[in-house]
Amino acid sequence: MQKPTGANHDATSLRELARSPELRALLVEHATRGFRVQVILRAVLAVFVTLVVLLLPPAGVQLPSILIAAAYCVWTIATFIAVRVDDERVLRLNWVTLIGDVIALGLVTTTAATADRLSWTGDVLLNGFFLVPLLAAVQLRIWVAVVATVPAVAVFAVCSALARQAEAQPWSYVLLRILVLIGVCVGCVLLVRVQSSRVLAIGNTVGHRGVLLAELLESETRERSELSEALHDGALQYVLAARQDLDDLPADVDPAVRARLEEALAQAVAMLRSQVARLTPAILEQAGLVAAVRRLIEDASERGRFESRLDVSSWGSEPTSADQILFDTARELLTNVVKHAHAKSVTVTLARTSVGATLTVTDDGAGMKESDADESLRAGHIGLATRRIRVEAAGGRMGVASTPGGGTTVTVLVPVKPAG
Repeated sequence: MQKPTGANHDATSLRELARSPELRALLVEHATRGFRVQVILRAVLAVFVTLVVLLLPPAGVQLPSILIAAAYCVWTIATFIAVRVDDERVLRLNWVTLIGDVIALGLVTTTAATADRLSWTGDVLLNGFFLVPLLAAVQLRIWVAVVATVPAVAVFAVCSALARQAEAQPWSYVLLRILVLIGVCVGCVLLVRVQSSRVLAIGNTVGHRGVLLAELLESETRERSELSEALHDGALQYVLAARQDLDDLPADVDPAVRARLEEALAQAVAMLRSQVARLTPAILEQAGLVAAVRRLIEDASERGRFESRLDVSSWGSEPTSADQILFDTARELLTNVVKHAHAKSVTVTLARTSVGATLTVTDDGAGMKESDADESLRAGHIGLATRRIRVEAAGGRMGVASTPGGGTTVTVLVPVKPAG
């Protein structure tokens, strides 16, 4: 298994963290969440601007103010549509949306403050600038927060000066309000720094987890290979030699005894060969996951006496980084079906989605209660729990849906690393 980028040292910046594909996906996920919060706050700001120009219309410039507010609402809707698009380019241009907020708010505030000396429209609109730092605080890049907050303070100072001339406000009032906005901006920039450092720490933790998983799977594969060689070169050879020695038995040996010995040795050979094949499934490397899982299903259906079906219509032909984990998990799940489910039919589905590779095992067996898993774990049956840990360590998840008498469905999702 390929070790994640940064396995030998911790990343010190988000840019360095993003060099690893799986960690870059983590960054994009957090950035997307922040962008969605930003869209909600922008909608609040758009509603605020619209209500102010409608309820407190500035005399003489009501139409231009409404047009600016309408254009800002369109801008807000456009960002809402953009956030629904799963595209990193939208996140990289996040700073453009923040500059658009400052420009729109500055235009409508300047228009209202310079044209109307009778209403407080411009002064009320100035309060909207205090939402701009919050818009900048929900993303991960400090420079974006600075790029958004510095122009916001500058435009706020100009608009405050214009509103002071229109409403005869004292300079102390203007300066104190500017100081408050500066304090809010500084706090939000520091909040971005704290947030980015947390994401960086999470990313490094995920990177270390990936390294540990790679080492664990490598160790497990090596141990399986060694055990397989020991069984093949040791116990299996002795059993085969014992079968050959049957020919040297005296002729007066009871034929029934000879037959029982031959049957027992034949069964032992078959069991040993089966265990060797399970420990080192060469078919997984040579023929791929689909063929390997099909072999597992055929073996399980024969032992469990149930009908089986494999659905790979959404899988594809290329191997993935999740093949080994999915194979091991499928083997454990099918073993549990054989031992505990008493099922009449089992369906196994392999599929690839935009988020990774999926394995689903569905049976119509006895099902289980929520407490059954805990009781099984206390009894020492750790196979399924171990598989869940491996899946989660790979960044995936395992879901179990079951009811007593209603069968069980287990769904496993594992992220897939890009080819190459």
